Amino acid sequence: MGICKNWPLIVILSFFAITKSSASVVVSTYAQDPDTLKVRRLLDSGKHYLFKPDEHIEDLDKSKMFLDQAIALSDSLGLKRYKYEAIKYLGTNYLQRQNFKEGRKYYNKVNDYYQRAGDKEKRGDLWLVYGNYARALNNYTEAELSINRAIKIFKESNNRLKEIGALKQIADLHHVSGQTELAISELLEVLEKYQEIGYKNLHYTYDLLSTAHRRKGDLKVAISYGLKAVESMEATKDTLAAAVFYSRIAHAYRDMGNVEKSIEWYIKEINLFLSSDMYSGRRFRDTQYLVSLLIAQDRANEALTIVKKMDAKYPNTEYAIELNLNFALVYQALGDYEVSEKYFLKILDDFKSNYIPETLKSEVLIQFGKFYLEQKRYAQAKYYFAEAKVDQVRLNMADTRDLQLSLFKVDSASGDYLNAIRHLQLYNILNDSLINETKVKEIEKLQIEYETSKKEQNIALLTNQSELQKIQLAQSKTTKNLILTGLFFLITFIIILYIQFKIIQKRNKAINKKNDVLEVLIEEKEWMNKEIHHRVKNNLQVIISLLNSQSKYLKEGIAFNSVTDSRNRMQAMSLIHQKLYKPQGNDSIDIVNYISELVTHLQDSYHSNHKINLQTEVDSPYIGVTQATPLGLILNEAISNSIKYAYPNNKNGIISISLKNVNDKDIMLEVSDDGIGLPIDFNIKTIDSLGLSLIKGLSKQLGGTFELISDAGVRIIVVFPKQQFIEQKSIQKIKKKLD
Repeated sequence: MGICKNWPLIVILSFFAITKSSASVVVSTYAQDPDTLKVRRLLDSGKHYLFKPDEHIEDLDKSKMFLDQAIALSDSLGLKRYKYEAIKYLGTNYLQRQNFKEGRKYYNKVNDYYQRAGDKEKRGDLWLVYGNYARALNNYTEAELSINRAIKIFKESNNRLKEIGALKQIADLHHVSGQTELAISELLEVLEKYQEIGYKNLHYTYDLLSTAHRRKGDLKVAISYGLKAVESMEATKDTLAAAVFYSRIAHAYRDMGNVEKSIEWYIKEINLFLSSDMYSGRRFRDTQYLVSLLIAQDRANEALTIVKKMDAKYPNTEYAIELNLNFALVYQALGDYEVSEKYFLKILDDFKSNYIPETLKSEVLIQFGKFYLEQKRYAQAKYYFAEAKVDQVRLNMADTRDLQLSLFKVDSASGDYLNAIRHLQLYNILNDSLINETKVKEIEKLQIEYETSKKEQNIALLTNQSELQKIQLAQSKTTKNLILTGLFFLITFIIILYIQFKIIQKRNKAINKKNDVLEVLIEEKEWMNKEIHHRVKNNLQVIISLLNSQSKYLKEGIAFNSVTDSRNRMQAMSLIHQKLYKPQGNDSIDIVNYISELVTHLQDSYHSNHKINLQTEVDSPYIGVTQATPLGLILNEAISNSIKYAYPNNKNGIISISLKNVNDKDIMLEVSDDGIGLPIDFNIKTIDSLGLSLIKGLSKQLGGTFELISDAGVRIIVVFPKQQFIEQKSIQKIKKKLD
C-alpha cells in the first residue's frame, strides 16, 4: 500500500493546531528533566518526518522508528501524556500509508486515554483529524461517521465554534462525494451559525460555497462567493489559504470562457507559490491550467518560462506527473512533438509506480488523447479517451464539455458520423449551460463592483478611521439604550399580560361556577316539573277513582252521565300529565298516540258496542306542554259527543281528527263524524251545554276561534296560533312594560 499524495492542507494544519497548546504545556512542565527532553526530541523527530513536504515511504519509516522509541521510553518513565501523544502520531503514520485498520486501532487507544482523563475537546479534535484523513482517501462513509462523532463530542463540551467547524467539514464531505445540493444547503446553515456567534473568518465557508456552485454549473454565484472569500480574507488578514481562493476564482472564469480574467487570477496564485515556501499540491495542477490558457492565447513561450521557474523552485518533486504534463503541453504548443511525447511517456511510467487519484489520471489521459488528435493519430487518440474512464470519475461541467468536442473530432475523422453527431449535441448542450451573454455581462459587472468596493474600502480605512471609531462608540451606546428600553417595555408588557391573565382567569372561574349552579338549577327544575306532572296525574287518578266509585251508586240518568263526563275529562288531563312525566322529555307530547289512547278510553267508558273507526291526519305530531291540556279537553268533549250522539242504535261510523298547519303561525284542529248531525232546531247561541261551553272557553284560552258545522255529520273546527308565536308576543308585552 503506497503513500497517499495530495493530502489536504487542512489535515496538517488542523493537526498542528490541535497539538500546539498541549505541547507547549508539556515542554514547560518537563523542561528541566533530561529524560523528558529525550522523549520530546524523539517526538519532534517523528513529527518532522511524518509531516515532511514531498515525503516518501522512507520518511514514514523513519517517523515510525522515532515514534516507537518515544512510546517505549515514555512508557518506562511513566509519562502517559507523551506516550499517548506518540501513539496518536503513530496512528497518523499508518493513515498516511493508507492502512486504516492500524491507524484506527491507535486512534482508539488515544480516545480511551482522553476519555479516562475527561478531556472531551481532545477527543473531538482526534476524530476530526481522523475524518480528514478518511476523506483524503475517498473513504467518505468512514469520514462522515468520524466527523459526526466529533460533532457529538463538541456539543457535549459546549464548544460551539468547533461544532460549527465540524458541520462545515460534513458539508464539504457531501460536496466532494457528489451531493452538491445538500452541501450548499448545509454550508448556508454553517454560514448563518458563524454569523450568530460573531465569527469573522467566513472566507473558508465562502470558498466551499464557490466550489459547490461551480460544480453545479452556476458560475455567476461561484465567482460571487469566490470574491467574497478574498474580501473576507483581506479584511481579517488571514492569508494562509490565499492561493486556494485565487485558484477557485480562476477556475470559474476558465469554465465560463473568460480567458483574460482566468489568467490574471492564476498568475496571482502561481506568483504566490514562487515567492514563498507555501506547500500545496495544487501549485503544479493550476500551473497546468495556466499553461493551457496561455497556449490558447499563443503565449507558449511565456508558459514555458513559468514551467521552468516551477521546476527550478520545486526540483525532484513527488508531483512529477503534473510537472511533466506541463512540459508536454508547452512543447506540444511549440510544435516540438518529439520532446512533448517524451514527457507524456514519462507520465505513463509514473502511473505504473505511484498511486494516482482517478480524477487526475483521467484528466492526464484526456490530454494524451488531445495530443494524438492534434497529430491526426485518431486511433491512439480514441484509445486514450476510452482509457480516461470519464464515466467513473466526477469531472466538472467545463471539462466534460471539452471532452465531448474532442470525441466529436475523433469520430468525424474516423467516419463514425452517428457518434460524432451525438457528441456534438452533448457539447452544444453543455456549452449553452455554461456560457451565455447574460452570465458574462453579470460576472463582468460583479468583478467591477468588487474592485470598486475594494478601492472605496481602502480610502475609507485611510481617511475615516477615527470617525468610524466614534460612530461605533455612539452606535454601541445607542444599542445599549435601545436594549434597556426594549427590556423595560418587554417586562412592562409581560406584567400587563400577567395581570390580564389573572383577571380573565378569575372571571372564567366565576362564570364556570355560575354555569355549574345553573346546571344544577336546570336539573332541579326538570326534576320538579316531572314530579309535578307525576303528582297531578296521581291526583287526577284519585279523583277518577272517586268518580268511578260514585258512579256505581248512581242509576242511568243525568247524574250518572255528569259523573261519567267529569271522569272522562279528568282522564283526558291525566293522560297528558302521564305522557309529560315519561323520560322522553317534559316539553311536548305525541298527539297522535294521545288521540288513539283517548278514543279507546272513551269507547270503553260509554260502553259503545258499535264499531267506530278513527282517522287521524296530523302535520305536527308533537304539541307543546302549554297547549296540550286545553287541546286534550277539546278533543275529549268533541269525541265524547260523537260517540254518545252521532250513532244511535249501535250504528257504525268514522270519526276524523285533523291537526294541520294553516300557515307558518296557525294550527287548525278539526273533529268530524259521519253521524246523524245536529237537530234542525239546534241553535248554538241558545243551547245550554257544558261541553260546548268548555270547548268555547278552551278555544279562547288557546287564543283561537271555535266553529261548529252540521253537514252530513258534525264538524268542530278550532284555529289557534302555534306556541312559539304566543311566547314571542308575551316577550314583546313584557319588553313594552319594562320600557
